Amino acid sequence: FIIATTPGKVPVVDTRMLERALAQASRSFRDRLSESLATEHGAADGARVLARWGDAFPGSYAERYTASGAVQDIRLAERALEEGALQLSLERPGGAPPSCFALKLYNPGGTVALSDIVPLIETLGLRVLEEIPHELQVLDALALALQVLKVASADGSAIDLGARGPALLEALSAIWEGRAEADGFNRLVLRAGLTWREAWLLRAMFKWCRQVGFPFSQGAVEDALSAHPEAARWLIDTFNHRFDPEDEGAEDEAAWAALLDRVENPDEDRILRRLRTLLDAVLRTNFW
Repeated sequence: FIIATTPGKVPVVDTRMLERALAQASRSFRDRLSESLATEHGAADGARVLARWGDAFPGSYAERYTASGAVQDIRLAERALEEGALQLSLERPGGAPPSCFALKLYNPGGTVALSDIVPLIETLGLRVLEEIPHELQVLDALALALQVLKVASADGSAIDLGARGPALLEALSAIWEGRAEADGFNRLVLRAGLTWREAWLLRAMFKWCRQVGFPFSQGAVEDALSAHPEAARWLIDTFNHRFDPEDEGAEDEAAWAALLDRVENPDEDRILRRLRTLLDAVLRTNFW
C-alpha cells in the first residue's frame, strides 16, 4: 500500500505504534476476543467462554467496540440470561462530553421497546439521544438483545459517573421493576445526590401532606425540590441524623436558614417549609 499525504503537512508518525495498530486491525474480532478473555479469565476458562460467545457478536458490534469491552458485556449478558431479567450498565465513551454517557441494556429474548424504557429514563432528568441495537446469538441460548442508548442530562449539566453511576443504575432498576414510581422525584438522584429510596421518602412525605389538604400539586413540589436540591439533601440528612441509629451527624439549623434565604419564589418557600414542618412532626419510622 502506498499512503499519500498532503504536501507540506506530512504528519509525524510513530512507526512502531502504527505497525502495532495495523497488526491489531488485521486480526479478526474473535481472535482479539480470545486474547482478552484469556487475560481476564485465564487460558482454560477463557477458551470455555469463547466457545459460547466467540460468534455471538454481529459485525455492527465488532466495528464499534473493542474486544476488552466485549468481555465486560459478556459478563452482564451472562447474568441477564441466568436471571432472565434486564441488566444495565453505564460507561462514558471516549470523547463524549461530561453531560453524556452510554446506557447499555442487556435483555434476554428481545429488545426493550423504547416506549417502555425512555419515559422511565426521562424521570431521572435525562434524555435519550440515540439507540444502537445489537442482537447477540449465544450458543445454546435464546437470542439476547444489547441496546446501547446515548443519554444526556436534560439541562446539560455534567454527570460524574464515578460518583453517581451506581445510584443512577439502582434508581433505574427500581423504576423498571416497579419498586419506585416513575415521576419527577427521581430527578433528585442526580440533582441532589440522593438514592432512589431517599427520593421515595420525599415522595411519601409529599403524599402525606396532600392527604391533609396541602394546596400544591405533585409537579410543583417536584420542581421546587429540583430547583433547590441542597434543601432536598438537607431534609434527608436531617431525617437520617434523627432516626438512623448508625448516623452520628448533627443537624445544621444555620444551613437550613441560609437555604431558605436564597429561595425567591414564595410558593417554593411554602413548599419547603411545609416539608420541614412534617419532618419535625415525625416521631418514628420503619424506613430501615
